[in-house]
Amino acid sequence: MYLAKSFRKRATKKTPWVYYFLRESVWNPRTSRPRHIYKAYIGPHPVLTLEKAQKIAEKIGCTIDELKRVRGLKIIES
Repeated sequence: MYLAKSFRKRATKKTPWVYYFLRESVWNPRTSRPRHIYKAYIGPHPVLTLEKAQKIAEKIGCTIDELKRVRGLKIIES
């Protein structure tokens, strides 16, 4: 599982919208390539409160420790 960053173009300003989400790479034997699966939306900043991290972990079926190991994702106490 890793943290992905996406950009969305704005119609009126030069700076794009930026948002983060979790993805997981899974090997696809049919195409012999990795396939990236969307897991959960993080938000405009890669910082989560402990409550939101628990909800995300419950939703995607992992533990808080697995979320803490994701590079670039910060979990703070509320």
